[in-house]
Amino acid sequence: MVFPSSWMKALRALKRPDKQTLSRLSWGVAAVLVAHWIYDSERANPKFFSEAPTLVGTPQAREFDLDELEKWNANIAPKEEHLTWRNEGQVLKKQ
Repeated sequence: MVFPSSWMKALRALKRPDKQTLSRLSWGVAAVLVAHWIYDSERANPKFFSEAPTLVGTPQAREFDLDELEKWNANIAPKEEHLTWRNEGQVLKKQ
């Protein structure tokens, strides 16, 4: 539990803020704004996390679309240079 004297100090600092108190307040407000901005941008388009962040509940996993994967592969190497796999194994026949 926070002591009553701590509350009194905080209220006194907010009533008559000095330069140090104003600096701390501005840094605190900046940190809150940056955290809110990052949280909103990650929810809209996950970049740093593979899942869209949520405060409560199950994270929303992001699914990769086949077209998106093909574009990603095309950026790495041209389509002609891609390796392909063909099943050339023996086919078992019932006797």
